[in-house]
Amino acid sequence: MEQFLETHGYYLYLAGGALAAALLLVLVYFVAVAVFTWMAERVRRRISDGVAEAGDNLGAFAADRADAAFSGLSSRLARYAEKRGIGPEEAKQRFFERTESLARIMDRAIEVPLIGGVGLDALIGAALPGLGDAISKSVSAYIIFCALQYGIPKELVAKMVRNSFLDFLIGLMPGLGDFLDVLYKDNGKNVELLRDYLEKRGDLQRRT
Repeated sequence: MEQFLETHGYYLYLAGGALAAALLLVLVYFVAVAVFTWMAERVRRRISDGVAEAGDNLGAFAADRADAAFSGLSSRLARYAEKRGIGPEEAKQRFFERTESLARIMDRAIEVPLIGGVGLDALIGAALPGLGDAISKSVSAYIIFCALQYGIPKELVAKMVRNSFLDFLIGLMPGLGDFLDVLYKDNGKNVELLRDYLEKRGDLQRRT
């Protein structure tokens, strides 16, 4: 046994480290799904509570609240509309366009021949190994947070988290990860998922 450990101990150490890292990544993934799903349910509950509260009150404030609530606005979207003096439907459209613009900057800010769009996600990841990936995933998390403001279902939340987590795993691969990160655009995928859902729900104008 001692001879076996002396001969293969290093490889066992590496295998144990790889297994621990894999288990940690799986844990991080499920925690991320749980957190974003919980946040999504909170937003949906607040929208529902706003509808109920608006129906029970008749004051001027309640009328404004009813306008937002019955249009499916979260409190964040309602504030967004109020600050800009726009209606609920325009707020949904403009807030989505802002989120889409952020995703475009992260995924395809610059068009490169033969490769396609290259965004800040890949550039930051290549320039700042480790730290760059953390910064990029923070922006990805913010984009998912923006999507939550529309009261999206938990199944859609899970898909978005999965896309971003897969991009994170790709970024962990030395060298090759930076190249694959250019090809796999998680922010754009998540915005497209949001667009498809909102168009089916009638909250966004369909693209022509």
